[in-house]
Amino acid sequence: MELPWKFRLWSEISHSAKEKLQPTILWRSWSQLTADEKNVMLRYLNNSHYFYGVELNSHRREIPEIELVVSINELNQKYKRSSFGRNFLNRRGASAAHEDFVSIWHEGSEILVFELLSLYAKQLYEEKEAESFLKLHGETDENFKKRNINWRMESLDKFRNILNELFEQFNVNMFLTRAGFIPYQEKKIVKNAYEPVVNFLTDPRWKTAERELGDAFEAFAKKEEKNYSKCITHCFSAVQAFLQELVQSDIPDANINSLLKEAKTKELIPKDIFSETAFSKLQEALEEMRKKYGDPHPKKEYANEKNALLALNITVVFLQHCMTFS
Repeated sequence: MELPWKFRLWSEISHSAKEKLQPTILWRSWSQLTADEKNVMLRYLNNSHYFYGVELNSHRREIPEIELVVSINELNQKYKRSSFGRNFLNRRGASAAHEDFVSIWHEGSEILVFELLSLYAKQLYEEKEAESFLKLHGETDENFKKRNINWRMESLDKFRNILNELFEQFNVNMFLTRAGFIPYQEKKIVKNAYEPVVNFLTDPRWKTAERELGDAFEAFAKKEEKNYSKCITHCFSAVQAFLQELVQSDIPDANINSLLKEAKTKELIPKDIFSETAFSKLQEALEEMRKKYGDPHPKKEYANEKNALLALNITVVFLQHCMTFS
C-alpha cells in the first residue's frame, strides 16, 4: 500500500541545512581540487571496485585489475619519451601499475589524469568487443544492433555513471560520455543533447563522424590553445562526415553546403523552420570559426576555450536535429 505522504529528509525541508551540509561551489577544473578531495574521490572509486590494483580471492590468491595494468602500459607505449608509469616500466606487475596510477591521480597534471582515465574507460569498452554476442531467434536486425551496442557499452556505462556522479558531487567540470570526456554543461543539456548524440553515433554507420566528434572532445579536454583550434577543425569534420554518410556521397571533399542541399532534396533532414533558417546559420558560423581558428587554414589567431565550446555546442545541436529525423 502506498502511503498518502512522502517522507522528506531535513535537507529537503530546510534549504539552509542543505547548504551547510555541502556548500554550493562553482564548477572547477581538476587542478583546483585539494589533495584531500582527490583522496576521498579515489576511495569512493575503490569502494566501487575501480583502481584497486590487486585483490585477494577466496583462496588468498592475488587477482590483478587487468584494465588498470593495460591502461598504464598503453600510457607508457603512447608516450615512451615521458614514460609516466615508471614503476610499471621498471618492475611490471599490477602493484607497480597501481602505484603509478595513484601517483598520477594525486600529482599528475590535469591533462595526464584525463588521458589515463580515457585509456581506462577505453579498455572497459574494448574488452567487451573481444567477446562474442549472439543474435536471438526471430530478433530483428534493428533490435539486435541496439542490444549489441548496449551490451558492449555495459561496463563502460557503469563506470561512467559512478565517475560522473562523483564529478558532479565535487563540481569537476568534465563529463564522461561513451565517446570520451566532454566539458560539463547544465545537466539537462548533457542529458537531452550531448548524450543522445554520442549514443546515436555509436552505430557503425556513423563511425567517421563519431571518431571526429570524439577527437573534438579529446582536443578540448587537453585545454591548450593549439588544441582548441584542433577541436574546431574536428567539429567541422564531424558535421561533414555525418552528412556524407547520410546522403551516401562518394565525393571525399564535398562541402557542407552542397551536402545540406542534397540531404534536403532527398528528404533526409527535416524541412521545418529550424532546418530552413537555423541550419544555414549554424553552418555559416561553423565555417567561419574553422577559417578563423581551425588548422587547415592559416589562422588569424588561436582559438580559446570559449570559441571551442561554442563550436562543440553548434555541432551537437546540428547533429541532434538531424538524428531526430533520421
